[in-house]
Amino acid sequence: MTGLLLIFHIVVFAFSQAPFAIANAENKWAIVAAASIGISVAICLPVIRYRWYEMFVRAHQCLAIVSVYGIWVHIAPQRLLLRLHVYVLVGIAGLSVMLLGLLVIYRNGIFRSRLPRADIMHAKGAVLVRVVLSRPVRVKAGQYICLWLFIPSTSFHALIEYHPFVVASWSDAPLDTLDLLIEPRTGFTRHLLHRSQTRQDLCRALFSGPHGNSIPVGDYEVVLMVASGYGIAAQLPYLKELLHGYNSRKARSRRIHLVWELKTIDLAIAIESLLNNALVDDTLDNGYVSKFALLSRFSAYWSEDSADICGLPDWCSIMREEVEGKYIKRVQAEASTRGDMIVTGK
Repeated sequence: MTGLLLIFHIVVFAFSQAPFAIANAENKWAIVAAASIGISVAICLPVIRYRWYEMFVRAHQCLAIVSVYGIWVHIAPQRLLLRLHVYVLVGIAGLSVMLLGLLVIYRNGIFRSRLPRADIMHAKGAVLVRVVLSRPVRVKAGQYICLWLFIPSTSFHALIEYHPFVVASWSDAPLDTLDLLIEPRTGFTRHLLHRSQTRQDLCRALFSGPHGNSIPVGDYEVVLMVASGYGIAAQLPYLKELLHGYNSRKARSRRIHLVWELKTIDLAIAIESLLNNALVDDTLDNGYVSKFALLSRFSAYWSEDSADICGLPDWCSIMREEVEGKYIKRVQAEASTRGDMIVTGK
């Protein structure tokens, strides 16, 4: 939206044919502010934001400050009403930061005797973090937290890093612990893998959140869930929520199909406890309501609650069967109309 407003402002000014003296400090800072906004929009592309997240966050924050200052200098000689807009923007941003800080202080129990602790573990190349909270927190399926860890053995830069991670656990009651499944890459996640391999003690942690929206998957009759690799972390909370809603008759869902594609079976073995916890409520109707398909390309794996298929999935067949409601139990008195279907992927 900010980028569109900037483009609109530039186009209107160009058609007005008003003089624009670059030698003036006000106009120089206008160019700086416009460039900062343009760069901020450019670095928000997923290919940059996901690959270099730590650099993206710091750059985005710095560019935002520079753009606000440039706008303030640009309109400083103008009327007070124009400057008032900047003051309101800065005031709202400052108030938001203050409220968020107070919420972080409350949820982390900073003024209490016990801060949150993080148990960092690893298995088969995956990093599993269990955050023990100071206060129970209610987390919806699909939400994430921003995690900061105090690891003295790492560099100073690593001490001030924080990262967003999807919460892989769910409960209808507030949670005392949060389970995170992390893929080691570079930077912060690489430090976590090194920590899990060298030390087994708990470390202090702070978090903000939970953030993000939760999809109301329980409103749909058929739910087809698709995940590849570490994307399973975002689907497990929805799976557990759906099974709980089905058992307690709070959800309309009558068919849940989770398809998980893996290159190797190591990740499935590493998160076996998370999988079992998500499937623990799959007890009614002999598990007929749910199906868990594990697709591995190079190895075979079987469990009581899953079916393994080697090779690529037949997506056309899967979609057709679920759309037709082939596996939904129906009674004669039931109306012939079908409910809605949703497909989630990660």
